[in-house]
Amino acid sequence: MNTTSLAPYWQLAALASGLLMLADYWLTLWAARPALKAGTLYELNPWLRPAVAAQRWWYGPFLAAALGVIVMLWVIGSLVRTGEDAFLFYALCSGIIVTRLHLVVLHLLNGLRQTRQTTVLPTSSRRRLTVPAAMLKLAAQQTILAVLWTLAVRLNPWPWLEPWLVGAAAGFLLMAATTLIWRETELRRRAAPALEPVERRG
Repeated sequence: MNTTSLAPYWQLAALASGLLMLADYWLTLWAARPALKAGTLYELNPWLRPAVAAQRWWYGPFLAAALGVIVMLWVIGSLVRTGEDAFLFYALCSGIIVTRLHLVVLHLLNGLRQTRQTTVLPTSSRRRLTVPAAMLKLAAQQTILAVLWTLAVRLNPWPWLEPWLVGAAAGFLLMAATTLIWRETELRRRAAPALEPVERRG
């Protein structure tokens, strides 16, 4: 990236990053309602799971995290002096904005699908994924998106677009790794009760 300064109104990118995090969370609450009524799990993030189950629209830790992202990006943007600084700012914004947009779309589709299924099909006739299986499916999807964005980096003819593409690829790769960590944690948690009697007998 050749520019040594940010585009005008760069603050909007910082603001959009935090607002999309909030949109992701609030749409999670909306999309989770049919699953909660059916007595099933929707949220895969173990940190947010209790808040989603309780339908906490003003969840303090997540609001603080979204505000923290805005402040962090605002500070980074105000300190930009070189092209490398600008690249980092745009890549960070892209990593948050593009991945949050992906989740926003997923929540919209899931919410609409679950609402339609609730009115058309009885709950017992619907096939549901287990939590580890759903996590693996999501991680695979995120990995595929990371690969596609990486290919876009290689094929991109516009230098100004490069930090956005790099940020999106890195963001999806990080999300895939995080989802796999959640899955491993979930599997260990589920296996723990079965291992307890053996450990006690030993």
